[in-house]
Parts: sequence; C-alpha cells; structure tokens
Amino acid sequence: MPLTAENISGPPPEVSGETARTLRLLTAPLLLADRHGLIVRVNANLRELFQADDGYFVGRRLNDIAVGERDKVLRTLGLFAASGDWLVGALALRRPDGKTVDFPCKGALVQRPDGTRPALIAIQLDQRLQFDILTRKIEELNAEIRRRVHAEEQLRLYRDHLETLVDRRTAELTESNRRLALANEEIKRASHAKTRFLAAASHDLRQPVQALRLHLHLLAQKTLDDAAMRVVETIDATLNSTESMLGKLMEFAALECGKVSVSRRRFRLDDLIAKVAGEAAPEAEAKGLRIRTRVFPCFTETDPVLLERIIRNLVWNAIRYTTAGGILIGLRRRADSVTVAVCDSGIGIPPNMQAAIFEEFEQLGNLERDRDKGMGLGLAIVNRTASLLGHRLALRSREGRGSIFTLALPRVCAARPPAGDGEEAPREVPPSARILLIEDDALQATALTAILTETGFLVSAARDAVSALEAAQPHGPDLIVSDYRLPGGVSGLEAIQRVRRHLGRAVPAILITGDTQASIAEQAWQEACSIVHKPYSPSSLIEVINRRLADTGKILAATP
Repeated sequence: MPLTAENISGPPPEVSGETARTLRLLTAPLLLADRHGLIVRVNANLRELFQADDGYFVGRRLNDIAVGERDKVLRTLGLFAASGDWLVGALALRRPDGKTVDFPCKGALVQRPDGTRPALIAIQLDQRLQFDILTRKIEELNAEIRRRVHAEEQLRLYRDHLETLVDRRTAELTESNRRLALANEEIKRASHAKTRFLAAASHDLRQPVQALRLHLHLLAQKTLDDAAMRVVETIDATLNSTESMLGKLMEFAALECGKVSVSRRRFRLDDLIAKVAGEAAPEAEAKGLRIRTRVFPCFTETDPVLLERIIRNLVWNAIRYTTAGGILIGLRRRADSVTVAVCDSGIGIPPNMQAAIFEEFEQLGNLERDRDKGMGLGLAIVNRTASLLGHRLALRSREGRGSIFTLALPRVCAARPPAGDGEEAPREVPPSARILLIEDDALQATALTAILTETGFLVSAARDAVSALEAAQPHGPDLIVSDYRLPGGVSGLEAIQRVRRHLGRAVPAILITGDTQASIAEQAWQEACSIVHKPYSPSSLIEVINRRLADTGKILAATP
C-alpha cells in the first residue's frame, strides 16, 4: 500500500542491535526513518557530511530538513517502502548552515528478522557524495599540514636562535674559564713564590741570627759589669723574639710547601698535656694567670711532635690574649675519640673574626704590629697542622668572655712497651772526644769552635768536603758536626759520607740545617745522622752531641 499522509500512524519502531551494527559498518551516508517520516538513526558518515550531530537529525521529521512539499517527501518514502529492493530517488536536504543540496539517493524497506510487519526505511545517499567528505578531509589535512609546517618552521627558527645563544654562551664560558685558569695559575705562582720566599728568607736570615746567638753565648760567659750584663740580657731577649718569629716563619713555610712529614704512633695524651702545661706555667704566672689541667689516663694515636706544637700554640695564644683569670687544658671522653679543649678567660673573639684568625698574619688588637704579640702565624699553623693530621679543629668564643679551642683525636688502647725497655745503665766513658766541625760560615764556625772547645771537646774545623778529609787526619774524629749547605754544590750529608768512606768506619754524625724539608730529614735518617734545626741554642746542640757520644763511650761534656 502506498505511503500517504492519511495512513501514517503508530509509534516509531525500535532499531534492533543487528540493524544498529550494520548502520555503523556502512561507509555510505545513511539514515533510517519510520513510516511516519521520523528520523530515528543516522550513521557517522552522514553526520560528517552535514557537519552536524545526532541532534540535528534524530527525532525530527524528514520533511523538516527536506526542501519541497510534504507530499513529495512522503511519496518518495512510499516509493522506497513499496519494494524490499533498493529503488532510486531524489531528496533535496538542508544543511545546518542553511545550504540546500539535491542528493541523489536510493532507499528500501528494512524487514524485521522474523519477516513480520515492516519496520524502517533505509535511505542511502549516493556514494559519489563521499567525494565531498574526501575533499573536506583533504582540505583539513592540508590545513593540518600547513599548521605543522608552520610549527616546524617556528621550531627550526627557535632551535637556530637557541643554538646561536648556546654558541655565544659557550664562547663566553670558554673565555671565562680561560681567564679563570690564567688567574688560578697566577695565584698558584704567587703562592709558590711567597712560600719559596718565606723558606729562603727564613733560612738566609737564620744564618746571621745563629751566628749572633753563638757569639752572644760566648759573651755571656765572660766577666762583665752590671751595665754590660743588662745589655747582654736585652740582646738575648731581642734575639729570643727574633728566633721565635723565624721559627714560626719556617714552620709555616714548611706546612705551605707540604714538606712536613707525619709519623704516627701511640702515646699518653695526658702526659703530653702535662708537659705543655708545665712549660707554659712560668709565662702564665708572670702575667698573674693560672694554668690548670683536667685530664685522665688516655692514649691516642697521631704524630706526637705535631700534636704538641698544636697544643703549645693554643696555650701560648691563650696566655697572650688573657689578662685575668686563667687557662684550662682538659680532656673529654667520647665513644671512640677524645677531645682536647684549651679554655681561657681572655678577651674573646668577635663572630666576624672567628674565621679570619686562622689565616696567616691575622691578629686581634695588634694594629701597631707589636712584635711581643707575635706575627699572627700561630693559629694559621695550628689550623694547617690539624688539617694535615686529619683532626677536626673547632672554636667557640664570646667577646669579653673568653674562648674554647677543641681538637678531636682518636682514642686507642694502651701501647705495649717494647720488650726489654727500662732504665739504661750509665755508660763508663773514656776522658775525651774529638769533633770534626764542617761549617762554611766563618762567623758561626769561629763561635761554635770556641763554644765546643770551652766545653771540653777537641775540635777540628773545616769549611767544605775537601778540607774535611784533611782535618779528619791523623786520628779521625769521634763525631762529625756538619752544616747542610756547603760550598761547591756538596751537601753536608755528602761530606759526612766522604769522611766515613775515607776513614773506613761509620762515624756518628749530626746534621745542622735551616731547611725543614721532609726529604732532608729522611736522608739524614737513612745515613744514621741526628738533625738539629736552626736556630738552636748552644746547650741544645751540646745535649745532642752528648747523646751521640754516649753511644761510642766517649766523654759527655757538661752542658753549659
């Protein structure tokens, strides 16, 4: 029966699941309408073609979007529903943008699976209409390509700009690094030059100072009136100050050059503190101060000589900057360590100076550079020596309340004494000792010969290795005392070796030097030579001479 306005009635049929799946799979634009002309389903290609969503189609009458008379639309629907096969027709449909397009199309009645009452009419637009979709897709693709090309071009420009910036910055950094490297090299050269200057100046200055010390010793042995003796005492005090400053310079120069060797062993820490406190007590008492210790039996393992220098410098620094009260040297236990603390009731250190005081030539309250207050090297030496030993140095201080310097050390078990240790029995010695003195400095050679002769030794003097071989005749010396630096490019150690080879025996020897290089000390040890560093006092040299002669059974001269 033809589909007309009079016989359209009843609710729109349901779209079965199978029909819906088929609708989705069809690639041609397609819609389903009921016999009332009500659109119930469209596929994606139709939505794409119209650029509209389901809301534009579903639920609307076909004649609502068709152009033309209603009866004409219904006749077209009736034509499609007249047969189960596809029949060709035409529809003029309106797009959402208002444009009207005539669509050739074909339609057919969609039967239910069970063959009952007809359900829907399928209207498929002509396949050729997909060309519009393809054209639009191509345009969209071209637009996307243009957008991507533009983006890539912008990215290329940005990358080129970034590479330019990177190249420019790299060039700047390279230039900065070059200048920094040059500056670092300049700093290193300046530092090495400073260190070499300190070492050379300290050695060269100590030569005349040492000669002055020896001659002053000879002068002090003479019978002088009170006025002359006061002059001698004044010179002696001035010389002590000069020797102290030179000693600090040499110690600092050795640390700066890396020439200080470390020899670790176990020892009693409380005994070392007692020794330092005892040595510093007279100086503290002269200022009305009291030195106290608070210790307990404790062993540590480090270099005892370097540690003693650290503690001594801290104690003397405390005495120098304390005017009332006293100094406490204490120990504090930790789990596997022990802390040495040097506390004073002195002037204290302001916070802005607590880092600077560990730098060389930095002092508190000595703008006039009073030599009685030192040179400002004590704490610099302490800091560098602690760093060399690997011990943590710390400072707590309040201005006007005093300071506490602490040094953390390892705590170890007691050292086992070597088997057979004990008091050495006094040696029986014969009545004289011959000394070969090798010294090229005439002032020191004259003074030292006089001192050793007055002490009771038989002295033969030589100024170099060649004359030393002649002076060693005819009997040969019992002991050689030689300066390290000799003329002709021959060291004191080489001169000692030549004399020993000439005599055919290992004569005990003492090497005197102003150098603190570890290599010299190592060579002296290998040659079984004792070492005495300038500046030295005549009494300290004679004490070393007596110890070496005691090994050979020769007479021990009385220490002046």
